[in-house]
Amino acid sequence: MNRSSALWSLALASTVLVSCGKSDDTREATGSSSQLNSDSVAAEQSVAASFSEAMDSLSDGSTESSSASLALADTKDGVVSKSCAVDGDKAVVTLKTDRSFSWERTVRRSSLSMSSEAEAERTRTWSKEGTSLECEGESAAIDFRGDLTGYNLDVAIKRSVSRNFERKNLQNNELVKKSYSASVDGTRSIKWLSQTTQTDGSISRETSVSMLVNRSMSFLNKEGQTQTLALSIRTLEDAPLRITNIWDSLAKGRQLLSKEIQSGTIRAGKEGDATLEASFSDLKLQFSSSKCEVVSGQMSAKLFPAGATEAIRSYLLTVVEGEIKVQDVTDAANPVEIEDFEYSPCDLRDFQD
Repeated sequence: MNRSSALWSLALASTVLVSCGKSDDTREATGSSSQLNSDSVAAEQSVAASFSEAMDSLSDGSTESSSASLALADTKDGVVSKSCAVDGDKAVVTLKTDRSFSWERTVRRSSLSMSSEAEAERTRTWSKEGTSLECEGESAAIDFRGDLTGYNLDVAIKRSVSRNFERKNLQNNELVKKSYSASVDGTRSIKWLSQTTQTDGSISRETSVSMLVNRSMSFLNKEGQTQTLALSIRTLEDAPLRITNIWDSLAKGRQLLSKEIQSGTIRAGKEGDATLEASFSDLKLQFSSSKCEVVSGQMSAKLFPAGATEAIRSYLLTVVEGEIKVQDVTDAANPVEIEDFEYSPCDLRDFQD
């Protein structure tokens, strides 16, 4: 059983796709996360936002050596400015980016195309207890080929994104045009927990990510209104994202192979309102020298009214052989597929900064 919705995910380089519909005669509605109780589109938007923040945390926590590991060009496409300054015993790297891209693809019964503009400013503060860190040019003077266990990275984020999307039904040629805008302001804290050499010689780095971000979104509701939704998104204190990062080696020609969110739970909502809790299990991002993509794993999400312990709606995102599927599984015996879930390909530029 299928139905369409306005759910579009922001990808590893920040991609939710939703918003204005076919008619220019749209009205405007505003609201808070209390909309989640009765508005399925708003609830699905919070699912997308939770997925997006988890994906974004993988690139925000990428080490500054990634540009070499991904065999990218020397010019860092989209990087407007980058600088480093010493603050006490910490190294503070400020990075501004301005990026755009577009793509076309055919998915199931639809032909899809999208264009995107995104601006971001990140302040990365590197620290390690008992160590005074310095700068080396525009980067922190850290030996990224060494053992990073014990390092901490606090990231302050400001980001805005706008997108235009078209979907053509290949069966009846119906054309739907959508647009989306969002702004994000918040912080992430990344801790390097351990580093080991695997039997095949690859290097495994274990990290944890905690976050608190505020996201404001604009999208189309079922009545054809342009609707806004503001969410506070945070990891649970006892369930940060636990991430495994695999490199083929730490030599000069190193290659980042994968990043995997093994576990962790994100809560989206506001104090005193309905909340959505999304838990991750083995969600894996795979890299080569030319591309990256989500290849396996899942995210399960449950919607709770304010003060309630019993969920009123449940969602399941699964990835099998690189294809993402999202279902409303509130009625587990009769899952409802959310057909309009589609996210942009992973952008290697997000891992080269």
